[in-house]
Amino acid sequence: MNNCLFNHMKSHNNIPLQIKKTEKSLNKENPDLGKKFGKLMDLIKEYKSGIVAFSGGGDSSLLALLGHHLLVKSLCVTADSPTLPRSELSEAKKFAKQYHLDHRVVLYNELEDENFVKNDEKRCFICKNGLFKILNDIKEREGYDCVMDGSNFDDLNDFRPGRKAAEKNNVISPFEEAELGKEEIRIISRKLDLSNWDKPQMACLSSRFPRNVRINKEDLKKVERAEELIKKVGYKDVRVRFHNEIARIELGRDEKIDLNKLRNLVPKIKKLGFKYITLDLEGYRTGSLNE
Repeated sequence: MNNCLFNHMKSHNNIPLQIKKTEKSLNKENPDLGKKFGKLMDLIKEYKSGIVAFSGGGDSSLLALLGHHLLVKSLCVTADSPTLPRSELSEAKKFAKQYHLDHRVVLYNELEDENFVKNDEKRCFICKNGLFKILNDIKEREGYDCVMDGSNFDDLNDFRPGRKAAEKNNVISPFEEAELGKEEIRIISRKLDLSNWDKPQMACLSSRFPRNVRINKEDLKKVERAEELIKKVGYKDVRVRFHNEIARIELGRDEKIDLNKLRNLVPKIKKLGFKYITLDLEGYRTGSLNE
């Protein structure tokens, strides 16, 4: 067996030791972050058992891993819904298997709720409220102490109606309480050698639609497939914003733009049902449809 692969596999079986080493290292190199990491673990350990809302993104992955090793019993739950890209579901399953997490996928169709479909300012609240109800039902039925999510401290600076849903459903947000932002979470995940420590931030597909543009399964698939086509030619941080006939592509600020490569995708993206394909020169930024 390849030595690098063996060492990487071996490290997965020593996560508790890596957690201790990471805490010690952070306290030495970055005392402020070390203090926050210690507080994070203390917040998690206040409970004997918990359910983690697990999307497969970087934040929820770290939370699911810590929950697995710091709690007596933990369960990470992924909601399989029309707004979750198939690639994200696959990566969530892969991560859970890789780190031996107790993982469950539940079906959740927010498109059955007209209040979600009409896509007004309450959309995110409606979606999260429905999801957290499902997780709380599992918690009550199977005797877990709490439900946790991966909201981080930076999220407080953005328009996030989903936070109200978390509060309404008594969902715990340890990163938020420990005042850990996205980049700090990445630093911790990297020190723990998590396979997805540098994964770009990903929001559900409904975030690609302007307010009050109705959401349906067909248009969600258009956006998902367009993003998949762009990722296949080498881009990682991608959003395709839906403007009826127009697909507006946002690429992460660190992506190297190759116009010829993107032009070659135009016929394929048009086949999905778009008439015009545009590149947003401002690049990807969180919540651009709230501008």
